[in-house]
Amino acid sequence: MRQEQIRQAVSDFLSAKGYEVSDLFYKMPCDFCLSIEKWDKFNLLPDLLLKEKGELFLAFILLNNTRLDPIKSYITKYSGILPFKLFQIEESNVYEIKNIESVSKRDLIGKDLSIKDASPVGTTSRTFKSQAGKWEEQRKIGLKGEEEVIKILNASRARIIDLNFNAPCDSCSNIQNWRKYNKLPDGIVKTKSDLSFYDAKSKRSRKLCVNERDYKEYQDKLKFLPVNIYFVIFSYDLKKIKEIYSHKVNLNAHKKEREWDGNYTVDLSNEVEQLA
Repeated sequence: MRQEQIRQAVSDFLSAKGYEVSDLFYKMPCDFCLSIEKWDKFNLLPDLLLKEKGELFLAFILLNNTRLDPIKSYITKYSGILPFKLFQIEESNVYEIKNIESVSKRDLIGKDLSIKDASPVGTTSRTFKSQAGKWEEQRKIGLKGEEEVIKILNASRARIIDLNFNAPCDSCSNIQNWRKYNKLPDGIVKTKSDLSFYDAKSKRSRKLCVNERDYKEYQDKLKFLPVNIYFVIFSYDLKKIKEIYSHKVNLNAHKKEREWDGNYTVDLSNEVEQLA
């Protein structure tokens, strides 16, 4: 999708200008999509998380077809968690908008933005989970854990920015290259004393492991914010929560092992705090 290439070009441009940049926009893990008619149902999310001189910002990239009213409402709702920046792309020029109420007042910060054509995603073999028909099942179990963690955070009167995409790929077992899927923590949470990423993991046992690839992504996010993983342990029928644990992502070396589906996981069992 052309919009993805434009957003990537802006991300690269800001990185070259000295920002630390984390891409939050959706990246298609396929060269095609059989559910293309569903793509206009995406939830609204910021495109980037930026760090400049120690200060954090969320950022939207305004394109020709961007609707401003939903973005205005979003910024009003969440600006108490993090401040926002707005960038506008027009004829390969990059502008920064200081006030969304007056988008015509803008500063030109870059010319001739280098927008690369999409390169082929490439193909990996289907995951064992998808081959075994377990992808959709695992996703549903994961959503159940996310719902419980949000209940816990809401009960503590935390403020939450959800970073989950409502993407067609979430219910697709035929992702062309799952390694290209843009893996993010579930969201950003602000409490009275803390600002951090959070991510929920649903389990049916006390084997508190995380996919190694995911953990490396979380470690990379530490340059922006701490990352807390919540393990929600359900009964086998998923009708009862047995225990809840939390883990603070760190740069330690962790024991890892190869799972039945060929993926490596890291064992965090000795680095958790029981919450319930």
